[in-house]
Amino acid sequence: MTQSPMYSQNDDIAAPAGRRPRQATTATVLLIVIGALGVVLSLLLVSVLGDATANGAQVSGVAEFLVFAQLAVSGAQIVSGAFVLPGRHWARTLGITMTSLNLVGGILSLFSAGAFALVGVVLNVVLISLLTGRDVRYWCGG
Repeated sequence: MTQSPMYSQNDDIAAPAGRRPRQATTATVLLIVIGALGVVLSLLLVSVLGDATANGAQVSGVAEFLVFAQLAVSGAQIVSGAFVLPGRHWARTLGITMTSLNLVGGILSLFSAGAFALVGVVLNVVLISLLTGRDVRYWCGG
């Protein structure tokens, strides 16, 4: 078994090379794209809820909370993506946390959204596996 020159013999010691691992770049792009889509969809839902309220419909406080929570999670994903790129440990942790929240939401929405939610679940699983992988873990100093 050959070992990449990027790592020492002891896998517990981080030894990032000068070049960023491809997995860190991929995770960054996915975090930013998924976060941006979440922000756009959340803002669209805020608009829809506002129109519904303006037309006299009752809007659940829980629905409003969930929309604003998703907006915050999506914004945090964008921030974490921007800082995983230069290798910030806190950004990797934030990305894993926010992606896990999205994964839980995706699993819960499998019952109502079907195939569309399945795509989100798969993307979040891929993203979590990238962020917890050895290359990104070492790149972010963890």
